[in-house]
Amino acid sequence: MLHDLDVINSGINLVDWAERAGSNLHKSGGEYRGNCPLHGGDNNSGFAIYDNGRRWTCFTGDCGSGDALMFIMKFKKVGLLEAIEIATGGKPLSPDEVVRIQTEQAVRAKAELEAQIAKAQAVLKEINETEIWLRYHEQLLESQAGQEWWIKRGVPLDYQKFWQLGYEVDRRIWVGEELHLPTATIPIFSQDWNCENVKHRLIGAPDQAGKYRYEYANLPAPLYLCNPDEPQADTVVLVEGEIKSMVTFITLDIPGWQVIGIPGKGSPIDRVKPYIEKASDIYVCCDPDTGKLNESIAHELGTSRCRIVDTPMKIDDLILACGVGKKTLKTMFDQSRRVK
Repeated sequence: MLHDLDVINSGINLVDWAERAGSNLHKSGGEYRGNCPLHGGDNNSGFAIYDNGRRWTCFTGDCGSGDALMFIMKFKKVGLLEAIEIATGGKPLSPDEVVRIQTEQAVRAKAELEAQIAKAQAVLKEINETEIWLRYHEQLLESQAGQEWWIKRGVPLDYQKFWQLGYEVDRRIWVGEELHLPTATIPIFSQDWNCENVKHRLIGAPDQAGKYRYEYANLPAPLYLCNPDEPQADTVVLVEGEIKSMVTFITLDIPGWQVIGIPGKGSPIDRVKPYIEKASDIYVCCDPDTGKLNESIAHELGTSRCRIVDTPMKIDDLILACGVGKKTLKTMFDQSRRVK
């Protein structure tokens, strides 16, 4: 009997597969949200199953998106044909079926890629035409509570204005029920101040909601450039997360240095490479609970110019809670270690 990819996908319980893989899912409106099990993410809203349980997307890593078969392929680290056998519990496919399925998958993959590119281009155009982040920024300038929230996170008013940070008094989210929460907003600019998305930091959200939401979902998680005016720098610092990168940039306060926020533990390091072409020194400072992530980044970017900054806690906590200032932080960078 010939296999049809739509029929196979419709027979796979994607929610069950994601939970077996390690995701702690919760219902959020018409979709399921949880941590991404494919790269071991810890963001409780960084992975979504939607389209009536037929498709999934990872927002915090480089896992991408796809249908149920694609999830099995990535989870089991197998090809399409092996994923079909796992999903159907069937016998190996015949040579004719192999050729037909591979052809069908190639056509679908090309169409999906074209659709994703078109969608991303349309969204980016909408973001920059509407300048939606400015609406949130205006709310911040009118909100003492919003300004104080950012100040407590280590971002004074001058930098709130420089990065056009924002505040929304009432953001509606779904976590099995409708919640209304304030959010701090982070417009994420590429070089030349082109906005790629706006990230909402939920304030006072329950644990199962996670902390972050993007204004536009189903787009690749972008990097955060602390200085979009200087995309190429001699010295680059890589920090995990947008707010941590802001606090690091403010504290170091070294002209010519670029600090880049990586959106998650499984983020694609390839996206960093266009911004480090001219860098002679790269400091890698991911959270201390990320294991060997620092080392793997250094090896991928080149150990000859990479140093690892080991911190006993998250770098923004070190700065804010322990009172580490510019001189001490710079000393830590000067004494950072190389990877062989």
